[in-house]
Amino acid sequence: MNRKQYDKKHSQTDTFKETQKKWRKSYLGRQATMKTKWKSRGVILREGEDWDSVFCCYYITDECMICNSDISDNKYKCLDHCHETGFIRSICCKKCNYDGHIKCKV
Repeated sequence: MNRKQYDKKHSQTDTFKETQKKWRKSYLGRQATMKTKWKSRGVILREGEDWDSVFCCYYITDECMICNSDISDNKYKCLDHCHETGFIRSICCKKCNYDGHIKCKV
């Protein structure tokens, strides 16, 4: 059995899928996922910033930095960044993030 066949056989097992699912929900799994997502969307760090500290700040933030609404539910949390420079502006709710883009374009 070559490496490709081995990987195919073992990647389909339920225990492997469950392990992946647990890892994605863990702190390190979420950190890796968000880092990849932010980089693909053009987020750039300023000098002295690092991805670990940005994610830590993002992870512990429970209220919008603009309107102070509760964003402890992660599906409403956004890392707002300037689309021209790529630099991070704030951690905010989806509404403020969307409204910010409208104001930014005008």
